[in-house]
Amino acid sequence: MDKYITASSCIEVVIDFTRPDGQRTRPLLVDGKRLYVDEHYISVWSPVLRAWCVECPDRELILANVQYDHVLEMLHCIHPTYKEVDDQSVHILLPLAFDYQMEGLLHRCECFLVNHRLPFLEKVWLADRFVFTYALKTLSILSCRIKQALMFSFSSSF
Repeated sequence: MDKYITASSCIEVVIDFTRPDGQRTRPLLVDGKRLYVDEHYISVWSPVLRAWCVECPDRELILANVQYDHVLEMLHCIHPTYKEVDDQSVHILLPLAFDYQMEGLLHRCECFLVNHRLPFLEKVWLADRFVFTYALKTLSILSCRIKQALMFSFSSSF
């Protein structure tokens, strides 16, 4: 069971994805461990997961080649409490969001890249790897401004 305080609230939120409840009844099997999700909710976030839910209505969904902790982090970020994307989680969330075609989560990650301090080359690498057109354009403009400032600074010193 994970506890955290959301950025927009000072109320402690506890979501236990390890046990089914009234809403979260669909089991996901990840690294041999079960997580329980609301299949309708994850279907809104991911067309890939939606297709799996439709194709296998009465079976647990097996998520291969992903880590349990990473899927748990993703669930915390997409559920109504919306755990914030941060400089650690962005690296976990991007591959999952890309593979499961989670446009909403990809958008949140792209906004994080544009608006938060990360090393410039790291931002460019992530934006290029995950085809973030807006982030690449923004970073390109920033790069041109830095280049102009450096050229002006260099020419002013002579």
